[in-house]
Order: sequence, then structure tokens, then C-alpha cells
Amino acid sequence: MFTGLVLECGVCVSATLTGASGRRLRLRATHERFRSVRLGDSIAVNGACLTVVGIEAHGSGFDLDFDVSEETLARTNLAEISGPGARVHLEASLRLGDEMGGHVVTGHVDARGRIGQSRPQGDYVLWEVVLEGEARRRVAPYLVEKGSWAVDGVSLTVNEVLDEPDRTIVRMTLIPHTLVVTRFGGLAPGALVNVEADLLAKYATRALRFKP
Repeated sequence: MFTGLVLECGVCVSATLTGASGRRLRLRATHERFRSVRLGDSIAVNGACLTVVGIEAHGSGFDLDFDVSEETLARTNLAEISGPGARVHLEASLRLGDEMGGHVVTGHVDARGRIGQSRPQGDYVLWEVVLEGEARRRVAPYLVEKGSWAVDGVSLTVNEVLDEPDRTIVRMTLIPHTLVVTRFGGLAPGALVNVEADLLAKYATRALRFKP
């Protein structure tokens, strides 16, 4: 379980093929929270919950290894991390007693969206994520104005939801702090992002639709 408040942008050290279709990622982290990470712990990488399979101290940081399955590569943007230098959002799993500052995020990515328009407004950025096809079917029903969702593992507030005939456009405002601590400022229109709808919205929708 996560909150959508990322600790840092980690950096890919290596991405190597495993077996026929999997991949092993080695990511470098520096945040103090990762000093207590152990083998088998869960870390959200761009919002996808992955299991730590290797740990190596490296200078002031830590190299964390993750095995990424074919299923995860197909459903997320982690397949695009193909070499050193790529930046990813990292969040350690929630511990009993931790402050719940964002919203409930499971780390189970629903779909991939695409970055739409990005327009500066003073120190802020007005930002769009576009959902089409299967991504729209999986996520759009659970989006409401001023509700929450996770984009690449970051808890964001929805400003507006525009349902067009063949796509749904989700508009948000990125504050200066978010632009500093995430990789969002460097994403160009068309870039893929992992999206996860609010868990409570899923339960509520299921309860309303279910007819025994």
C-alpha cells in the first residue's frame, strides 16, 4: 500500500533481459527511507508495485534490483526504461503509523495514458493526460472533478474530466513542488504514463452496479 507521495526520482543503472521476455531493473536511490529496505519489500516504481530482489550499497545511495514480468511490461511504461540514466518515481510501501498524506494507492497500475497539452501558468503548469481505448474503459468511469488518482505513482487532484466521443481528457495543475520532485517537467506530449484510479471509487462503482 502506498500514498502517492513519491520520495525521490531514482535513476536507472541498468536494464537487462531475463528469460524470454522479462527484465531486471537496477535503480539507484538516495533517500534515507531506503536504508531500511530489505529483500522482498515492495517499492512503487512509476506507480507499479515491484519486489526488491537485490540490494547493494553504493556510495551515498543504494542500488535496488527488481524483476519485471512480461505482464507488468505490457501494462506499464516500465518497458521504456531500456538503459542507464532514465528517471523513475520511487516510493517505499506504507508502514503502520506512517502519515497518510496523499490517497490510498495500491501500486496496481490500471492502464497507460498519454501526456496531452502542457501549458505554463505562472509558476504552475496546466497538464493533461489523455485516455483512449482500453485505458479509457478501465479508468475513466472512476474519475471525478476534485477527486484523486495516481499518475506514475504520484497522487494528483483532478481539475476537470472531459469525455469526448473517442477519448477522455483529464486536466490537472502541477504545483512548483511537484515539478521539482518528479520527472513530469521533462515529459513531452505523447509520453506514456502509468495511471491508477482511486480504489474507493472502484468499490463504490462496483457496489452500485452489482445486481445479485
